[in-house]
Amino acid sequence: MKEDFLKKEWNNLGNVQKNYDNYEEFKEFMNCTAKDYLELKKEVLSYKGTLEDFAKNLEFGYNNYEKNQYLDFNYGNLTCTIYEKKGKLYLSKFVEIWNDGVCSCEYNSFDIEKWLN
Repeated sequence: MKEDFLKKEWNNLGNVQKNYDNYEEFKEFMNCTAKDYLELKKEVLSYKGTLEDFAKNLEFGYNNYEKNQYLDFNYGNLTCTIYEKKGKLYLSKFVEIWNDGVCSCEYNSFDIEKWLN
């Protein structure tokens, strides 16, 4: 994870600071979120099946599903979208990041790949 990004966010986003006691707590939350995203991305890219199969095999429910197009669901701290293109599944790099512990949306339509790379 990019430390400079996290420090900048911590200093610039007053709303985020209200949800965490200190920077280390915020950093831990964001690092867990990044780990969740990377695990899910690996699973999605290696999945052999259709989007419909993926939706049926989820161990939890999903928010929206459009046959052969996209699937929105919650995974860890993330609300994410998986889409199908030419028979292959992809995880969108745009996510919402939620802190369920305080019931707050930390980031809406956040480009997580930009942060990770």
